[in-house]
Amino acid sequence: MNSRKLPTYAMFALMLAAGAVSAGTKGNPPAAGTKPASGEQRAAAGEHPHKMAQLHGGQVTKTKRHHFETVFGVDGIRVYLYSDQQTPLLADKTAGSVMFQFPEGKSKTVVLAPQPAKDEDVFFCTMHPNQVARKAGACPECRMKLVPQTSLFAMADLSKVVQGGLKAQITLDGLEGEESPLTFTETYHGPAKTMNQ
Repeated sequence: MNSRKLPTYAMFALMLAAGAVSAGTKGNPPAAGTKPASGEQRAAAGEHPHKMAQLHGGQVTKTKRHHFETVFGVDGIRVYLYSDQQTPLLADKTAGSVMFQFPEGKSKTVVLAPQPAKDEDVFFCTMHPNQVARKAGACPECRMKLVPQTSLFAMADLSKVVQGGLKAQITLDGLEGEESPLTFTETYHGPAKTMNQ
């Protein structure tokens, strides 16, 4: 069979059937040892193109060099960093602030700082960031210990905020490349449900 004459969707279907790409399942990263499908491949399979940058159930903002997953909770806001290829990044060298904008015109700015990893459920290899798992272990490519994906956290009591009743203007500094500092805004739609709930 001459693969150059097959339409793209047919090639993807053959690759999917052969296990060369993973369409993934809702809320789970690809199995260890498999490479994530590209955004185009996931879109062709009917998946959201930012799914791999949404491992914690949050809202995703995409820039030229990064994806940012914003996770609202009743205790505040967490921001997870991903590369342009949607592989996890560590947040240890990044900082910033969140300006919470309330509907009645009030605003409050809170420091957004790296949060030590605890009770995390996403682990990845720093040498092979496409190797993502839901529990601690070793990278199947290099056998290095998988590290937990860290986040930035801003503490704020959001327990009484109604859906759509808050905007969070997030400013990040210390990002690699030309995008630092960077500002984007997310709207509160209620506390996020983690992807493994």
